[in-house]
Amino acid sequence: MLARQAYSIGELVPAFSISFVAVSNHVKVLERANLITREIRGRYHVCKLNARVLKVAYDWLGTYQHFWNERLDALEGVIEEMKKEEGETR
Repeated sequence: MLARQAYSIGELVPAFSISFVAVSNHVKVLERANLITREIRGRYHVCKLNARVLKVAYDWLGTYQHFWNERLDALEGVIEEMKKEEGETR
């Protein structure tokens, strides 16, 4: 939701099947992780996504994409070979 626009905590609550307090607690965790920013406008706390931090994480994870693709492809090959051998022994 926050990727599309900023929302107050009260506006976020109906989108989830948890209480206002629970949403507020989740927002605090995301704020501590610097994934969102919160601006206080009177009684309203407006939350905005901090996309810059997510971009840094995405770029860092991307450095491992080739490594994991190779490993998962190798695992898939082993599983397929095991299935083939299992079918031959029946």
